[in-house]
Amino acid sequence: MEQNNVIKLMDFVAQRTMDIAGDNSVLGEPIVKDGMTIIPVSKVSVSFAGGGADIADKKRTSHPSGGGAKVDVVPMSFLVIKDGKAYTVKVEATEKSNVKEILDFITTTAKQLFSKKAEDK
Repeated sequence: MEQNNVIKLMDFVAQRTMDIAGDNSVLGEPIVKDGMTIIPVSKVSVSFAGGGADIADKKRTSHPSGGGAKVDVVPMSFLVIKDGKAYTVKVEATEKSNVKEILDFITTTAKQLFSKKAEDK
């Protein structure tokens, strides 16, 4: 009976972890800036653990158990779309990177790519 509780707990933790990771984790919400649509492409890592014990304790009616989870979403690149053309801009984000710096880098790089392609025609 107690083993079923641990399995239920692990199932709950796994399901909630996947909910937290979400559908928008790999391809993020589009951002529109300077006439370009920027879509983050991220690497998602999901970890979870749990366990229980079968320690007999007369004061308790159940056995101790617990669980936890961790979700990491790391931006790897950005898909930039403008005027029906698309480019991928790779970004190496660090923990100290902020969103404004990353968006500025992406838009500057994408503008250079779009203008270079226009010159090549």
